[in-house]
Amino acid sequence: MKKFLTLSMALLMVLALLAACGNNEPASTSTPTPTPASTGDTQQSEDPPQVFDEPPTVLSVMFHATWLTPMAEASFALVAEQLNIEWEWIIAPDGADGEQVIFTKINSGEAPDILWWQGARSIERTMGADKFEDVSGGWMQHYDADALKNNTYTLESGKVLAAPYGDANVNGWIYNKKVFADAGITTLPRTWSEFLDACEKIRAIGVDPVFFAGQDGWTLQLPTLNTYEVIGKFVPGAGDALAVNDKKWVEMDLLLETYERMIELQAKGFVNDNLMSADYAASQHAVINGTAAMFMMPCSWFDGELQSWATPEEMDGLSMMPVNFTEDPAKLSGLAWGPQGFSLPVDSPNKDLAREAIFALVSPASIQARYDVSPGIPFILESAGVNPGDAVGIVRGAYENIIAPGHMIVAAFPGPNYLYNYNYLVDNMQEMMMGRITPMQALEIADEHVRNQALEAGDPNWE
Repeated sequence: MKKFLTLSMALLMVLALLAACGNNEPASTSTPTPTPASTGDTQQSEDPPQVFDEPPTVLSVMFHATWLTPMAEASFALVAEQLNIEWEWIIAPDGADGEQVIFTKINSGEAPDILWWQGARSIERTMGADKFEDVSGGWMQHYDADALKNNTYTLESGKVLAAPYGDANVNGWIYNKKVFADAGITTLPRTWSEFLDACEKIRAIGVDPVFFAGQDGWTLQLPTLNTYEVIGKFVPGAGDALAVNDKKWVEMDLLLETYERMIELQAKGFVNDNLMSADYAASQHAVINGTAAMFMMPCSWFDGELQSWATPEEMDGLSMMPVNFTEDPAKLSGLAWGPQGFSLPVDSPNKDLAREAIFALVSPASIQARYDVSPGIPFILESAGVNPGDAVGIVRGAYENIIAPGHMIVAAFPGPNYLYNYNYLVDNMQEMMMGRITPMQALEIADEHVRNQALEAGDPNWE
């Protein structure tokens, strides 16, 4: 008999937002795409397809290049069939270049029908909440009310700017199980010393222990983001103090320790030699083919992207374990947050149908269509959940090694947006990994960034 994994909503009330992420690529182009067909063995509905007298309405959706996974295609195909829609993809590059494409489209009056992006807080900060409609509605009954109060979806004013689509996400070390076995690693490391011991064993068999994709600097942010939440959990009052300028990042010893550990990995030769020229795509191939043992990345993103090209056997050859840059095993952790969401621009050419499509895309039927393709970690209440025996390696590993043992961290710092404005972090981490700045200088730059943003916002705590 199958035992379904049901995650409590306490685990799913994730309160962290990862900033804009992705690869720096050339400017994007709009690509019309017909309604995608059913993916694999997906069983989208037992009912016969609806027959419409009118031709389908074309609805445009804008998103980053790597976001359209087979799981997402299944949802879009189902909704296209339900609502007589033909989808047009407007694909922006990943990373900062793609963000500029999105901002230009929205601000120039050439908005898509639907924007699939980072969520409410990022929209408010970068484009303005007034450029988007409130998308609250009946779909909200299928989600935990407290989880939806997160500013990924709802602003402080109560305006709902994004409807969540996808899985809860858990960050950690994705690792190649065969490499670990070949290196004789039978117990996952719990402390930094144990992690270094594992790296020594891995290097001894001719494999890079850790892969860094420094060309895509957004990937270097993840140790920082994970440590933010460790600070929030283990340093009482730190978030409140940072938010009002009573504390500074240079005083956060846990973050300094994380940066020093990243440099230590490089100094000991535990990192790929091409760390500053390697990109995110290279990281996927490295851990799949076993030329590298570990790469830090959220499970649902990495898993979804592998579905486009890796075999089931290759995917099941991976797993996930928690992160710890300290000697305290209590600080084993995996940062968790909810999915990105669909937003409705005020200039949407087909606003009523676009609203209806958003509601359908975040419905239980649409989410189930995702899981008919591949199991995930549900954010929606109605999902039957994940069968661990059917889940691929990374998702199963996230549950078995991070969620079930209680290592998932859902704490979040309070405070204004600029405290967590990650735009400077890409350059900061790249400069640090190239040896141009020290870990302490990286924290000083972070403090200067916060100060400048606070003064620009007129925050009296920094005057």
